[in-house]
Amino acid sequence: MTAAPPLVVVAGVTATGKTELAIRLGEAIAAAGRPVTIISADSRQVYRGLDIGTAKVTAADRERVPHAGIDLADPDQPFSVADFVTHAGAVLDEVAAQDGVALLAGGTGLYLRAVARGLDIDVEVLLNGEVVSRPPYRTMYWSPEQMLAHLTVNGASLRTGDLFASGTISGPDAGQRGSFLELSWGGKEPFGTDLWEGGRTFLEDGDEVVLRYTAPGTGGGRIGLGEVVGRVEPARA
Repeated sequence: MTAAPPLVVVAGVTATGKTELAIRLGEAIAAAGRPVTIISADSRQVYRGLDIGTAKVTAADRERVPHAGIDLADPDQPFSVADFVTHAGAVLDEVAAQDGVALLAGGTGLYLRAVARGLDIDVEVLLNGEVVSRPPYRTMYWSPEQMLAHLTVNGASLRTGDLFASGTISGPDAGQRGSFLELSWGGKEPFGTDLWEGGRTFLEDGDEVVLRYTAPGTGGGRIGLGEVVGRVEPARA
C-alpha cells in the first residue's frame, strides 16, 4: 500500500479567498521542488457546465497549479460523497507516487471530513437477533448541512444544541437497504429466506428490531456508537 502524501487542508466559508490561497501555497510548494495537486472539495464544482454560479476555478488558474475534483459528472448524474472519496483517493495515490504534496481546498464540509479524517459509519439492521442489512453512510447523497437546510426551509424549528437524524440510510446493493419497506421492495420480494422459511416482508407482532452503529477506530479497529432497539407490540383493545 502506498503511504499517504502530505495533505494540507484549506477550508472556510464562501468568498474568503480559499482558491487563491491554495493556488499560492501550491506555487510555493512547486517552487521548492515538490509536485503538488489541489483537490477541490466543492460539491457543486464536481458538475460540468456549472462554472459561473459555482465560481469554478478558471482554466488559467488550473494552469498555475494542477487541480482535481472538478468536472467529474454531468448535472443530471447522481454524485455522492462516496464518489468523491473514490476520486480523491486515486488522486492521492498518484501524488504519493510522485513524492508530492496534496492540497484539499473548498467549503463542502462533508467532502473535507470524508477525505481528511474518513467518514465511514456503518449500520447493522437486525431482526430478531439476525443481521438482515448493512447500510453504509458513505453512500449518502446529501450532506448533514444539506439535510439541515432541508429541514429549516420547510419550517422546522431548530435551535443550537438540537439533534436531528439523517433518515433512512441505504446503499446501492439489496443487502444495504436501510428500511424493511425497501428490503422487501414493498412486500414483493421476501428477504431473509436463508434465515426464515419463506422469508419475511413486513414486521409482525413480537418482532424486535435493532439498529447498531460503528465507525473507524485507530489501528484498524471499530468504535461502537451505540444501538437503538424497538419491539412491535400487539394492538391493545
